[in-house]
Amino acid sequence: MHLPGRGRERKELERELMSKTGMDLLRRINVGMDPLRAIGTWGEFAECAVAGRGDLLCLVLRARGPVATDCWSSAMLLACWGPLERLASRMRRWDEDQDELWQEVLTGFLGAVRDLEAIPLERSDDSLEERLVTRTRDRVRDRYRRAWRRRRTQVSTCLSNSPDPRIEEQRKAEEDAEHSR
Repeated sequence: MHLPGRGRERKELERELMSKTGMDLLRRINVGMDPLRAIGTWGEFAECAVAGRGDLLCLVLRARGPVATDCWSSAMLLACWGPLERLASRMRRWDEDQDELWQEVLTGFLGAVRDLEAIPLERSDDSLEERLVTRTRDRVRDRYRRAWRRRRTQVSTCLSNSPDPRIEEQRKAEEDAEHSR
């Protein structure tokens, strides 16, 4: 499922990558490619990513350089755009605000990319996309679980302040059980 407005965001990301730093990164990515499959623009890069060319992530990872830049993180995001949209689509019931959910997915992905920076380049393989998406899913799920737990705690706290005698009796019973231990 394509989430509304995401195509526009992807095009904006492509425009941001058209900077000198972004074009230098694209040249470094092309160094590791077969000349017949070289990518000339970030638009072509995005099309290849959507088409499912899994080698793009490994090429971007190898083109990283000694320090990861914002351009590099953006290229990783662009290379995983399709799988991240599918992930957000599967999570759409988690949050009524789909823009908020998308931001959580992007934040989780960038955290997963930061974790990935510690992986030696020779360890990168074809399962890189799967590992990134799995780590992203885990990060987003943990964040939502914390929010849900906090919300449940707030609801139970509100209920414990309720004048309902049954709730008051249960609270006293719980306190007595605590003291008797």
